[in-house]
Amino acid sequence: METITLKQTEDQLKAFLSSSSKPLLAVVGPTASGKTSLAVQLAKEFNGEVINADSRQVYKEIVIGNALTTEEEQEGVPHHLFSCTPLSHPFNVSEYKEKADALIADIQSRGKLPILCGGTFLWTDAVIDNFVIPPGKPSMERRDELEKLDVDTLLEQLAQVDPESADHLRAAKNKRYIIRALEIYEQTGQKKSDIAQKAERQYDVYKIAPQWDREVLYDRINKRTSHQLDSGLVKEVQGIINRHAGGNPDILLELAWPSVTSIGCKEVVPHIKGEVTREQLLEKLQQVNRNYAKRQLTWLRKDEEVKWMKG
Repeated sequence: METITLKQTEDQLKAFLSSSSKPLLAVVGPTASGKTSLAVQLAKEFNGEVINADSRQVYKEIVIGNALTTEEEQEGVPHHLFSCTPLSHPFNVSEYKEKADALIADIQSRGKLPILCGGTFLWTDAVIDNFVIPPGKPSMERRDELEKLDVDTLLEQLAQVDPESADHLRAAKNKRYIIRALEIYEQTGQKKSDIAQKAERQYDVYKIAPQWDREVLYDRINKRTSHQLDSGLVKEVQGIINRHAGGNPDILLELAWPSVTSIGCKEVVPHIKGEVTREQLLEKLQQVNRNYAKRQLTWLRKDEEVKWMKG
């Protein structure tokens, strides 16, 4: 994989901005790769503002588990769509695109550079490629039925009616996205891959991703996960259980909120119940985060627009 240096990135960005009337910078990459610090650095140099593109970091209350950027780390750069919605709200790609487009228009109108930063690539793709989001409000009863199935079973069902979407979602194995694709077919009789068409792009886009050797990236993931536990992750999740589930960890997971069933929250529940030790919890969290990084890299490597910057 060919990589460029920070200096080359800055030079390319200068040339890109000088020729673009509606520029948009996207800082993407796997978890723990340093996206936030790079976005802040480029925002300070190129008069930018950061827009969150991480589906977990939109939620309030989960600060440690979602590795939310601190005020100190933001270094005075305006940040948007971070910790902005309640845990109970299913913030989806349609809502994200609407809010992100509005923010991009506002930032550009003030002569500044909007910077998407995050690892939820369906969200960044929806904005960059101007997806026309499929219609349809889900049936909660049907969704509850689908939630009880494992990912492989869901993929099997999707492959029977929409093989293109199934192939696209197979690497990431994101249960929410697979269920949504099934819901779209059941509600409309059409494939998500047929409905979710791309319109003409609204922005000129420059995509950059930090690149690390696998061993180095995994070490960064392991160290960050350990730091999250040391910083009070278990206490944070216990507080959420107390506030939203009457102190019962099982009830929290039964709520099936995307905010609490993603990485960093649901893994802590067995430890709170006394079923696993702290050491086992740490190993589990490190493993699921490394696996998540693998899936993110699989997605990104298919994107020929991404420029890889040496970490």
